[in-house]
Amino acid sequence: LDFYDHPFVLDGKYKRFNHLVYEGLFDGLDIDWEWSQHDITPELSKAYTMFIQELKRLLLFREKNLHKKSLLTVALQVTPKIYKSLQLEKVARNIDWFHIMAYDFFGPFNEVIGFNAPICGTSLVYSVDGALQRIMEQGVSPKQMVLGLPLYGYVYENTDGYNTKIDKQAKAKAVSYHVIKTMYLNNPSYKKSWHFYEKIPSLYSKQNRTFITYDGEDSLAKKVNFAKNKRMQGVVLWRLSGDDAEHSMVHVIAKAMKV
Repeated sequence: LDFYDHPFVLDGKYKRFNHLVYEGLFDGLDIDWEWSQHDITPELSKAYTMFIQELKRLLLFREKNLHKKSLLTVALQVTPKIYKSLQLEKVARNIDWFHIMAYDFFGPFNEVIGFNAPICGTSLVYSVDGALQRIMEQGVSPKQMVLGLPLYGYVYENTDGYNTKIDKQAKAKAVSYHVIKTMYLNNPSYKKSWHFYEKIPSLYSKQNRTFITYDGEDSLAKKVNFAKNKRMQGVVLWRLSGDDAEHSMVHVIAKAMKV
């Protein structure tokens, strides 16, 4: 049985020990701490860095006593104000890698319809490549990044398509890939387009006035190649339940990883 003890402080005094006990099922800890871009202050950023440092200290303590290394990873949003407000270079010293959440560049929260996760974009901030470049400028190496791949897209109703104003009264929602495949990809009223510059597909139905931004087999394979060319650590999926019953996307990604 693996365990370690950590002093629990209450009212400035050590009151008891907190035992984090588990039987070796997990390889470590992954911290998915998500921020509103309006809420990060220098004090919160510093506190977050100290939190990561403390977790690392505990895992090193565990490694020393149990001779078993534990990973420490962190999910990172791609909103510029967020990653520029965090002390990424200091955080990077204490973790194994960042899971780059390279999606939601555009969504129902915007005023106009954009692509969920383009590799490139007319505005580099809102693209996988642009986000990676700016995160590197914060002192993080691609070797310490894992690229997030979305198994979902966004469906916009009552719209004239890409780059048009979002009808806030109409339904705009995130939809898993398997739903997109079942309801829209094989629907003859939906026309599929491939966006060469952004390297992603989309669907639009003039009849239903519905636009869908998503990732398919071709775009996910290209994102895997992008991660390999950038010498990133690998890829991570959000989320497995978004795939179809045949695990089509997982197979495409696994094949691309081996090429």
